[in-house]
Amino acid sequence: MSAFSSATSHDAIFNALPGAFLLLSAELLIEAVSDDFLVVSFSDREQLIGHSIWEVFPDNPQLAGVKGTANLRALLEKVLRTGKRQQILQQRYDVADPLHTGKFLERYWRLDSRPVVDEQGRVTQIIHSVTDITEQVLAETRVQQSLTREQAAYAEANLQKRQLHSILMQAPALICIFQGPNHVFKLVNPPYQQLVGKRPLLGKSIAQAMPELAGQPIFGLLDKVYRTGESFYAHEMLVQLDHENSGNELGHNYYNFIYQATRNLAGQVDGIMVFAYEVTLQVKARQQLEVSSKQIRELNEELQAINEELQASNEELISTNLELQQAQQALQELNKSLESLVAARTEALQQALRETQQQREQLREQQDQLQQILGQVPASIATLVGLEHRYNFFNDSYQALSGNRTNLGRTVAEVFPEVVEQGFIALLDQVYATGIPFRGTETPAQLYDQATGKPELLYVDFIYQPLKNEFGQIQGVLAFVVDVTEKVLARQRAEALQIELLATAQRMVQERETFYQVFASTPAAISINRGPEHRFEYFNAAFQQIFTGRPLLGLPIAQALPEAAPGGFVALLDQVYQTGETYFGHELPLLVDQPDGKPAVEKYFTFTYQAYRENNQIAGISTFAYDVTEQVQARRQQQVQQKQLQALFEQAPVAVAIFRGVEYVVEVANTRVAALWGRTPEQVLGKAIFEALPEVRDQGFRELLDQVMHTGEPFVANEVAALFQRNDQLETVYLNFVYQPLHDDQGRVMSVAAVATDVSEQVKARQASEASARQLRLITDALPVLIGYLDLDEKYRFANRAYENWFNRKAADLLGQPIREIAGEKAYPNIKGYIDRALAGERVDFEATMPFREDFTKHIRTSYIPDRQNGEVIGFYTLVQDITDQVEAREAIEKSEQQATALANSLLKANEQLRRVNVDLDNFIYTASHDLKAPILNIEGLIEALQDQLSPASLQEEDVQYTLHLILDSVQRFKRTIEHLTEITKLQKENSREATPIDLTALIQEVRLDLATKIQASQAQIEVDVTHCPTIRFSPKNLRSIIYNLLSNAIKYHSSLRAPLIRIHCAETEEYQILSVQDNGLGLDLSGSTKLFTMFKRLHNHVEGTGIGLYMVKKIMENAGGKIEVESILHQGSTFRAYFKRDQPAS
Repeated sequence: MSAFSSATSHDAIFNALPGAFLLLSAELLIEAVSDDFLVVSFSDREQLIGHSIWEVFPDNPQLAGVKGTANLRALLEKVLRTGKRQQILQQRYDVADPLHTGKFLERYWRLDSRPVVDEQGRVTQIIHSVTDITEQVLAETRVQQSLTREQAAYAEANLQKRQLHSILMQAPALICIFQGPNHVFKLVNPPYQQLVGKRPLLGKSIAQAMPELAGQPIFGLLDKVYRTGESFYAHEMLVQLDHENSGNELGHNYYNFIYQATRNLAGQVDGIMVFAYEVTLQVKARQQLEVSSKQIRELNEELQAINEELQASNEELISTNLELQQAQQALQELNKSLESLVAARTEALQQALRETQQQREQLREQQDQLQQILGQVPASIATLVGLEHRYNFFNDSYQALSGNRTNLGRTVAEVFPEVVEQGFIALLDQVYATGIPFRGTETPAQLYDQATGKPELLYVDFIYQPLKNEFGQIQGVLAFVVDVTEKVLARQRAEALQIELLATAQRMVQERETFYQVFASTPAAISINRGPEHRFEYFNAAFQQIFTGRPLLGLPIAQALPEAAPGGFVALLDQVYQTGETYFGHELPLLVDQPDGKPAVEKYFTFTYQAYRENNQIAGISTFAYDVTEQVQARRQQQVQQKQLQALFEQAPVAVAIFRGVEYVVEVANTRVAALWGRTPEQVLGKAIFEALPEVRDQGFRELLDQVMHTGEPFVANEVAALFQRNDQLETVYLNFVYQPLHDDQGRVMSVAAVATDVSEQVKARQASEASARQLRLITDALPVLIGYLDLDEKYRFANRAYENWFNRKAADLLGQPIREIAGEKAYPNIKGYIDRALAGERVDFEATMPFREDFTKHIRTSYIPDRQNGEVIGFYTLVQDITDQVEAREAIEKSEQQATALANSLLKANEQLRRVNVDLDNFIYTASHDLKAPILNIEGLIEALQDQLSPASLQEEDVQYTLHLILDSVQRFKRTIEHLTEITKLQKENSREATPIDLTALIQEVRLDLATKIQASQAQIEVDVTHCPTIRFSPKNLRSIIYNLLSNAIKYHSSLRAPLIRIHCAETEEYQILSVQDNGLGLDLSGSTKLFTMFKRLHNHVEGTGIGLYMVKKIMENAGGKIEVESILHQGSTFRAYFKRDQPAS
């Protein structure tokens, strides 16, 4: 092996290492370079040896943000500083392009620096290896970029889906989506859900969720649409549902709706989308009009028949009129004689009539006044007439008590059927029969509550007073009722609370007694002192024993225990009583007075003073104390003994220390041991050894001490190296020492004595002679490469330490062993051919997969270098590099690329599915809005035709006008809904409108001209300041829509208390151009700000609006990558800010 130790072999081995390696000195100069490093760095060995690495490999000047040399310098300096291996898993460090001067090639590296440490622990050299991971990084980047693109596309499609879903959920129409041939509810918007209240729909088939539809056309229509894929349009179809979920009578409502099939990517029908709206009011109104028209026609026919009969009768009257004329002449004479007589009688009757009329007017005024008084009385009043007790008067309070059920002429039993069995009707019968009033006090009554549909318990005070006529006969009963429910319930709650408080007080007394019993048996001294004078309210036997024979109960502490004041205990009690903060006392002394004139005894106590509260106020202090006098005295005695022992050890010629307890507190340390540690005795005494000497914490001494403490057996060591912080630096000291266990009276190990001798000079002298022989071993052991030497018999004659991690055997144990036994029967055939070639004199470089053991397989890159002496091959060097991580990383990249490809395909399919869903939704909304326009226009035309057919008298009837108004208003609202859905659909498709620079001042002026009538009507004053951003790059149509909506809203929602003042301002930031519209109008309650930008949601309903404007503004801004924000104070005004992305290519 002499050849292996030569400098020439050293250089040859390092140069042939499989992998890119540098050997650096402690000054970070390059001492050796492997051949592989020269290849990956495009450099020559002569250019590198003797230079620093950053001198020959500078940073790429075109990459200002990449600090390759700085990171490398920090890595190497950390190795020198810590003496530990350091790595950078990925570092961009470009290398000079050998073909183009001044150009660099992009490279990524894994850096690994290992120290070569001498016997003193100093780093003498660094083995620095680099691994080119450029292809892996670029491949991962390509995969990540691909994933990012696909995920962004998926997110965009998903966003569109969510936006359309939001539209469907907010639309005022009834919308749902069925899935599968059983028509399972997949989506249900709130208006559709309201059809059946809280009945669960999602996840159920329509047959399960709405069984009442059986026998109606719905199921068959859905099956047909699913089977044929053809849309179905229904006009005013009757659909009967159990809207209240009562199981009783079904509703009788009419709907216009569309059934449209949805399809999957294969074009197959997989569901049905439903868009419906209720037209019950229109249908019933039209039906009512048809009935009215029919009645009018029948009435006209009857009038025509009557007219004909009148005409025939008129002819008969003409013939008889002549006869009457003759009789009239005869009667005229008789009439004259009677006129004078009738005139006199008429005058008398008129005078009597006037007097009667005056009496009626006075009676009516009295009745009106009485009813006004009764109506304002804060009680429920009603008058009942007849044996059946029918209402002929009741005030508003009585009507409210009945839940608006009372009607004149109805009986009490009809209005309040629930009180019949409660005895109230019987009481009325009794009062009516006997004429004796009845008074009830806090009487319970169960009255039906129409809101809940259940009886509600009330308590009432009431009087049933008989009503008599002028002849004393009973005509009815006066009911006077006062609701006293709140008073009764309040009294009942107070009584229950009083009972609960009494029970709580009793429980607290019981708990207190329990605590006192526990306190009596505890070994701790416990007392409870009440009030600022700290009077003894309770103390247990242990407390009394401390102050034997003294009276305590009821006395202030200053009187009962006068020695407590000088000791500071009374002051501590005052402090706790005033602040409420708990005080913890540890081994405090107290001179306790003794009876019979004996001298006071000093005792030590560890105690707690804790305030206790009553009604949230400090009422007193509880004391928990322990007498620790014996412990304190024992510790003092021990300290005296330690001082004596310390004096003895100071005279010893060796380093002596004693460590007490499991924390190894330094109890004794003489001057010699303190000097050995680099400290003074005062710096270590009383401290745990590993706290006083933190540098030795991880050097194995704790384990040795633990062993001595556990086994009770001494430990002897020779020439053990220890690092101590001495002279402001870590120094290596070699020690011969003994750890001797020290036992107490029971034979337990309580401490460990350490006796040591510094043998550093002897050890260092011997190590100096061995250092040069081990230098090569240190370097090879530090290399992350398996370096060995095999002889002609294929047996190991040298193996570095790297072998130990692979084969779980010491390197020395491999010497003399054949490689076939070490590698294993499965791995050996993979290298046998290369071994034969190396022994034949050929240098061999190869890669192989080596299954060394069942669960240990490595991918290796190996070089076999023949060793020739006198022209003969006597063996070969073997250099083995572990490339398992690179191989697995390459395989992982290939697998990741395959997974990425699969994921990309999956995402493409998902995106295509989402796009198809979005197209279906767009087509559906377009179809719904387009195909429903015709029936709406037809309805509007029919209404106009109906108006033309109705007679002018019919058109003036209030019911007809009201019904026509309802129908026309519903038609107009539905037309607006269709228009809004159309606009929203357009908005979803207008994300790519061409952006152009827009003159903001000119555009604002155009909008002001459009709103001129509203501006003039509201007397609004508008101030414009857009000097900071005179132009905005955006879609002209969309920007105009934003300004129009914000400005029209500021005018529309102005305050009636002041003239509108609107300020339009524009400012710029690095990222946005911010257009703000500020007004002094009504303002908003921003607790509902989440609804502000929601479709069809409005926060002010007293002025006309649709709830679509701000929703569209928000969508336009978000589609362009911007945003909109609002600040508002109720009754003061609002400020809307639109954030436009700067340099935005498209809006």
